[in-house]
Amino acid sequence: MADKAEKIAAARKKLKQYQSKQKQDSVPRGSEPSSARETPVPAQSSSSSSCINEDIQNQNHLPASSGPSSYGGPAVASYFNNGSGHGVADFFAMEPQVARPDVPQMEASVHSINRISDGIGQLIANASADLGPQNTILELESEKAELARTLNAQKLENDELRLRLRNNQSTVEELRNEIDKLRVENSTKVTSELGPIQEQLQMQTQAVGVMVGEKAELMGTVGKLQSLVKERANENDELQNRLKASRATVQKLEKEIESMKQSGSRFESLERTIGVQLNEFQEEANKFRKLYEDLQEDLGEHKQKLLVRNQEFQTVQKELEQTRSDLSLAKLRIEQLSSDDDLDFNAKIEALTQQNLIKAQQIKDLQEIIKQIGAERDQSNQQYQNYVLHLNKEVTNLADKIRELTEENNDLSSREGDLVRHVGELERQMQQQLSKEKKYAAQQQEDKPVEAGDRQALEAEVKLLKEKVATMEVERAEYMKQNETVELLKRGYEDGLKARDEQIASLQLTVERLQQDKPDVARLMAEIDSGKVGASRAVAQNMELKAQLEEMQKAFVQISNDKLELTEKLQTELHLGKEMKSTYGQLETELHSIREKLHYKDEEMIRLAHENTELNKQLLQQNQEIDRLRYYESRASDGNVLQLELQRAQQQLEQMQRSDHGENGCDGHGHDTHDQHHHHDQTDLHREIDVLQQEKAE
Repeated sequence: MADKAEKIAAARKKLKQYQSKQKQDSVPRGSEPSSARETPVPAQSSSSSSCINEDIQNQNHLPASSGPSSYGGPAVASYFNNGSGHGVADFFAMEPQVARPDVPQMEASVHSINRISDGIGQLIANASADLGPQNTILELESEKAELARTLNAQKLENDELRLRLRNNQSTVEELRNEIDKLRVENSTKVTSELGPIQEQLQMQTQAVGVMVGEKAELMGTVGKLQSLVKERANENDELQNRLKASRATVQKLEKEIESMKQSGSRFESLERTIGVQLNEFQEEANKFRKLYEDLQEDLGEHKQKLLVRNQEFQTVQKELEQTRSDLSLAKLRIEQLSSDDDLDFNAKIEALTQQNLIKAQQIKDLQEIIKQIGAERDQSNQQYQNYVLHLNKEVTNLADKIRELTEENNDLSSREGDLVRHVGELERQMQQQLSKEKKYAAQQQEDKPVEAGDRQALEAEVKLLKEKVATMEVERAEYMKQNETVELLKRGYEDGLKARDEQIASLQLTVERLQQDKPDVARLMAEIDSGKVGASRAVAQNMELKAQLEEMQKAFVQISNDKLELTEKLQTELHLGKEMKSTYGQLETELHSIREKLHYKDEEMIRLAHENTELNKQLLQQNQEIDRLRYYESRASDGNVLQLELQRAQQQLEQMQRSDHGENGCDGHGHDTHDQHHHHDQTDLHREIDVLQQEKAE
């Protein structure tokens, strides 16, 4: 590589030396070939133009070279401006194109001179027609002198151009020979040096292919990991949704448990009120029993009194009959004894009147006694009616309580149905969660066999939850059986209430009949008999009521026991709910830990992806730096050489400018064209240097 760079630098030095020689040759001789194109030519005669045309045609037969930048400069600029850079072999394979002689410039100058001569001829013809002969002769002489000057100047320029052409042709032949030699040498050296370079390129291409394959494998693994991360994220979202649903169900269950607690507290308050009312009813029943016993005793006493009074009434009736018979006998005797003495008769009449007064007093007493008995009977009837009304009120209250209990039982049954549905939904959710957890566990076993302990713990928790659900189902079945027994008791109570209603209706009818009946003395016995029958019926009904009250008490005891069992079940359900909450809390903590693990894994994946990308970037940067270092190794010596050439070229330009300032005013225009040509060469050099500096910076 170093030999190649040295050869390239030597070739460039030779090219630059040739260009500087051409520039130094062009400075003292006045002007470039392009000056002939730009110099203003005055008008001349037709005779002198013909001579000039002959000289120029003779000059056109000679080969002419281009400016100093005709060889070397464009080739080097095209090499350094080409972004692809076909290599050293392509640079040395390029043939140096020798510039053709500047024939079009000479033809243009000849054509311009012909035009000037034609214009001068026309002007002369016009002037001869318009002006006098004297003016035309003077003008023609002056123009002739000017044309002679221009002809001499152009002859000198043509001589200089011929000398330059000869020198350029000799230098071009020398350069051709040198380029042929260099071409042969470079072709041999390039063929000898391209072998190991091609081997190195093949090795590098193989390494690049291996790196590309590894990169493809890494990209595939990264894609798989990204898909796994997406699946894990979707699974996490599903688990979060399940957790939200389970939390919602837990909140619903908590609300239902709170409502059950409230209903339990209501049941307890109802039990307390029912107990208080039962105690009150028992006290009232005892009072009614005492009143009934007192009434029975009063009735017995009244019955005895009525019997006595009946006997007395019968005796009084017998006495009345006897008195009537006695009166009739007395009347007969009075009639018989009318003939007797008046004194005896008056005495007997007084005695009889006294007896009549006594009997009337006895009748009044008996009537008062009958009135008292009727009042007592009315009081007893009112008391009995009040008792019946009180019993009706109690029965209605019991019916209302039974209805409330039935409604509460219906509410409890509906709540049980809701709870059963919720339990079924929870079972379904648990089954779905178990199936998904099994799938998730299978995936985790494929990915990570380390989390087997956590899965076993989750499976144990799921088994516990299944057992709890089974216990809940058993308790639900027991609760349904208890509800059925309560419904049977309720039906029995309803039948008893119907019988009681019928008995109360019959009693009300009897009471109405008793109220409609008048307290006639003749019907007292029948009423007393009916009262006895009603009393016996009332006693039987009271016995039935006592039995029913005992049954009701037993039913209330059963209901209280059922309520206690329900409260115990509620407590167990609350305990289960707390356990479920604790299990859900544990599951949430486990899910949080799993999320954290997944988050750490995601961060690790992202970090690995960034590291992978950074490694790829570093590999690319290293490869680029290696290529750049190799390129800079080959170009470092070229940059130094070009800087030295720049300095030399600048020095030469300064010398040329100084020499140009020292020349005469007649060569001013040629000096301007020469400066333009040097400026063009300088811009080409600057461009080449800028291109090399850009390549070096890259």
